[in-house]
Amino acid sequence: MAQTGKPQQARINGQIIIDQLVRNMELGQFEMGYSVLVPCIFSIYLDPDDHKRLASIQDLIKEDAGRALAARLVQWNGKQPLFKRGKKQKLYRIARHDWWIEFFADSEDVVPPGDVEIHSELNDVPQPGYRGIKTTLIDRETSVTPARVERDRTLTRRCADQVFAEEFGYGLTSTGAQSDPSAV
Repeated sequence: MAQTGKPQQARINGQIIIDQLVRNMELGQFEMGYSVLVPCIFSIYLDPDDHKRLASIQDLIKEDAGRALAARLVQWNGKQPLFKRGKKQKLYRIARHDWWIEFFADSEDVVPPGDVEIHSELNDVPQPGYRGIKTTLIDRETSVTPARVERDRTLTRRCADQVFAEEFGYGLTSTGAQSDPSAV
């Protein structure tokens, strides 16, 4: 096959994204007295063409990524220290009930094709002065601003406190209490 003289661009794939998420989680550890928190909120920025190409399989990548992150936690929590007899190992955990992973197209054209930029936080409410670990696949300065990350997360976060429907009649109400069929 003839080459056009143009350098071959790296093609982003799910394994690269997952590897970078795990790397980001490792770099973002926050040690406490009895446990170690790791990031669980991830905003993934891709070149718009890469984002479009992966749009139909993002849920599958998120599912695999969540499994890989959880497996790393299990691995860390299963290790026993070699030279610290009788000393309890710190528990690795996340500050939420589950991982939050979301993909965004880089609308400012700062993430090159074939690259990924990941911004992470320890929990839903970032603490003042803590901005999380930023991971890029290629050695370059991060280009997505913290204000943009916050805006994108706010726009896509699911609101768990809203009730959209409630069942009446026989069965359970949304609160889990048995409903009274004569009250209908």
